[in-house]
Amino acid sequence: MTVRPTLPHSNTSNSRISRKITLNADAKHINVRPVIKGAINEAGHTLADAYANNPLLSWIVNPLKEESKQHDIRYLLFKAAVNSASLQSRDFAIQVDGCKGVCVWSTNQQQLSFAKILGWKITKMANLSVAMRINMTLQQFLDKSKKRIMKTEPHIYINYMGVLPQERNKGLGTALIQYVISKAEEAHLPIYIIVSDKTSVPFFEKLGFQVKEVAHFNDITSTMLVRPASTASAPPCQLKLKPGRRDSDDSL
Repeated sequence: MTVRPTLPHSNTSNSRISRKITLNADAKHINVRPVIKGAINEAGHTLADAYANNPLLSWIVNPLKEESKQHDIRYLLFKAAVNSASLQSRDFAIQVDGCKGVCVWSTNQQQLSFAKILGWKITKMANLSVAMRINMTLQQFLDKSKKRIMKTEPHIYINYMGVLPQERNKGLGTALIQYVISKAEEAHLPIYIIVSDKTSVPFFEKLGFQVKEVAHFNDITSTMLVRPASTASAPPCQLKLKPGRRDSDDSL
């Protein structure tokens, strides 16, 4: 599931000091690299801002009337997703300098799910209605859609990709997706993604993704796209992944 970012959240947080950890001021090109532990908070805020008006995420947090509470839930979701992904492999949670853009991806063998990455925190912080929407209704929709299209074929799944609004149109999103594409092409794996913002579909089509299905969930239109596996004559290599980082504590 991905989105074209819209207006950023105006609140600031002391967690944003992690930006200085990840910024590479000397870089003269777009530097894609793993999200380190000290930048997980920042990555969570980046995705929360980027997905502020995403239809599916808006449906999840709709029972909460306060905008600040809705942002907090989005932030908790994405922070947990980045943390969970980086524990499996450092390659699964990547960012561009200063966490201006973040991408979380996985394989069908190591797929992230809302239910796995949230647990009790979302219920405690929000309410049972929000937790049920995430863990049951929405997750079932996502799983059934992917199974119908990909069946049992090994593949890469882009869970989330977002760029801060003020950093758009600079090639950051393309750099993040190209990183995943390079991994997929080496291993001759297709890439699957669900896009719930129709304005983002042309972006992915330009990168070789093809629309496979358009589905509707609670009046929300989602587009399922697949980038076919490489047909290069060279034999496929095993998917090369960095080991997951060590979680020295459970404070995240």
